[in-house]
Amino acid sequence: MHRHLKTTLFVMKTNFAYAAPMLVLLLFASLISQGNAQMSTHSIDGTPTSQLQFSVSIPEAMQPEIVRQDFENQSIFSFKNEGGKTAFLFSLNKVTADQWVAIKSNVKNYTILENKDGYITFVEKTDQPSIKGKNNASYQQVYGQMDAIISSIKL
Repeated sequence: MHRHLKTTLFVMKTNFAYAAPMLVLLLFASLISQGNAQMSTHSIDGTPTSQLQFSVSIPEAMQPEIVRQDFENQSIFSFKNEGGKTAFLFSLNKVTADQWVAIKSNVKNYTILENKDGYITFVEKTDQPSIKGKNNASYQQVYGQMDAIISSIKL
């Protein structure tokens, strides 16, 4: 099993309240793994790269509260919650047009950032404005800035 699938499964087990977005992410990971043989991305200088290339601006005060997990064609941003748990905030995903057709009906609260050369790059974000526990106030601050963080993404 791929490392990123194990990570996704671990996150699903540790935070049942956010299982639905994690199931969608698991579906993405599965489809991306199946499509990697046909997907090739290139850096600006034309050399092949297997990583999703982008930049994002996260306010310095919020950086310690956000966990970023990078995979080949997906980056997941989560809020650090108490007890080592995380709460899904948003993910940046790159899939082929065929993969997009297969998963589109399962993706909720998404924005397509780019549709270029047969690939769809999109952001999926949580619709949970609060979490349980003592870190709710901090979570709400990050949640309130999430759209600004997402709009800072440069592909």
